[in-house]
Amino acid sequence: MSDIKKSPIQPDEIPFKPLVRWVVFLSIALVVSCIICVPMMTGLGSLYGLFINKPHSPMMILDVVPPEPRLQVHDAQDMAEYRRKQDLWLSSYGWTDRPNHIVHIPIQKAMELIDQEGLPQ
Repeated sequence: MSDIKKSPIQPDEIPFKPLVRWVVFLSIALVVSCIICVPMMTGLGSLYGLFINKPHSPMMILDVVPPEPRLQVHDAQDMAEYRRKQDLWLSSYGWTDRPNHIVHIPIQKAMELIDQEGLPQ
C-alpha cells in the first residue's frame, strides 16, 4: 500500500482563474463570430440569388406540364372511381367467360351458397 504516490498537484492548487478566462474568451469569440458570419452568409445568399436566376430543376417551372405518360393527376378521384367499379362488380351478376360458361355472382350470394352447400371439392 505504500506504493501509491500522491499527485503533485492537489485539488486546491488547480489554477481556476486562467481556465475561467479561456472559457469566457472562447464564448465571447463564438458569439462575435456568429454575429458577424450569419448576416454575411445571408447577404451572400441573397447576392447569389440575384446573379443566378436559373431554377435548380426543370420541375420548378410551374408552367411546364410533364410529358405523357403522366402519373395519377387526381388520385382521390381515381381511387373513388376504382372503388365504385369494384363495388359494382362485387354486387352484380354477369359473365366472366361466356364461351366456358363462367359467371360472377354478388359476393353476399356467394357467401350464402358456401354457407349452405360448403366449399366445392
